[in-house]
This record gives sequence, structure tokens and C-alpha cells, in this order.
Amino acid sequence: MREARELIAAAAPQTVLLESTGKRVLARYGIPVTREELVHDAEAAVEAAARVGGPVALKVMSYRLPHKSDAGAIRLGLAGAEEVRAGYRDMLAEVAARAPEAVVEGVLVQQMVPARLELTCGVQRDPVFGPMVAVGLGGVLVEVLAEAALLRPPFDAATAEKALGGLLGGRLLHGRRGLSEPERRAVAEIMVRLGELALELDEVAEIDVNPLRVADGRVCAADALIVVRHG
Repeated sequence: MREARELIAAAAPQTVLLESTGKRVLARYGIPVTREELVHDAEAAVEAAARVGGPVALKVMSYRLPHKSDAGAIRLGLAGAEEVRAGYRDMLAEVAARAPEAVVEGVLVQQMVPARLELTCGVQRDPVFGPMVAVGLGGVLVEVLAEAALLRPPFDAATAEKALGGLLGGRLLHGRRGLSEPERRAVAEIMVRLGELALELDEVAEIDVNPLRVADGRVCAADALIVVRHG
């Protein structure tokens, strides 16, 4: 908790954390996140991509760009030094043209993780009930199929799994392309840990992890937006 609080305090006076910082906060609570490195020039991006391994995503980190795709601040599936180098330069040029007011804090070189299924999971604070953890379909389907399960922490993994079972008429757990047993346990554990984070860090006003990428028995937070209050 102390390290997470230090990360949040270091962002002051900003109230929306950089994705890179937000995922470091999540990792302090045992939530699996993508392998990634924050860099500040094209050659460092090439070196980081080699360490991260496989195709990578590049994302501009700026407090003025919480929704990166709107300003062309993201490149996906880059493989090899030339693609990473060219993608880095092209992306920064596009951001400079489309969002000249945005101060670039760095570029995130991020692992591309597979996804058979994408979920969204997050926290909202209700003025009456306090923090509530929500989970539902994520990625491009989040607006189309706006169905979510809500839980008030603290709760255990069994309660989280039961809530997952109520989504999509049970098809999320029992459908042909639904969650496997290891994936179900992993999502439930992430829900529990988000609840613990919300209870311990009252300065966190909102969390949106979208997508949680699910494949091959594993679940990983590929993006995260965290809104905070500074005391």
C-alpha cells in the first residue's frame, strides 16, 4: 500500500494517472499487467522492444491524452527494430500534429498479449454504498453489450465467481468460448484485489481496466485508467 500511495502522490497535481503509473499501482496489488518499459527516444524503444519480446505496442504517455487513440498516440503489432523505430517516429509526429498541446512524458513499449476474450473490470465509488467493483465484457463490445456484475467489497473469490456466472445468462462461464476454470479463478482474483485496493486507497476515485485480455488460461490487464484525489 505504501508504494502505491507513493506512486499516486508523485503524480500530483494530476488527477488521471498515466497508464504506465496506473498499471504499476495495480501490480502492487498482485494484478497481472503487461510487460512494458517507459522510454524517451526511438533507440531506447528498439532496445526495450527486444527485452519485452515479440510484437509490441507503442503508446504515448501524456496527461493530456487519457484516450490515446483519439490523437493517434498508439501503434500496435510492431516487430523488429525498423518497425519499432519507424512506428515511434511516425506516432510522435502524428501526436504533435493532432494534439500540439500535449506534453509527452514518455512512450510505453508494451507486450502484445493474445486475447480469446476481452473483459473490463473496474471500481466506482457510490456516494451511499462506497466502492463498487464492476466486471463485464470489454474491448469493442463494452458499449454494445453494457452488462456488468457489481460487487461491494470486501468479498471473496467464490463470491466473485458467482457474480461472473450471472453474466450473459451464464454463457461467460459455460459457453463454448467462455472462461476456462483457470481463467475464471484469475478474473475472480483480480476482482478481489481491486476491491482490496479500493478499500485501502481512498484517494482512488475510479479505476477502469479495459481490456482485461483472456487467453490460454491467463488474464492480463492491457490498459488501465485510474482517477485519483489528492489530499
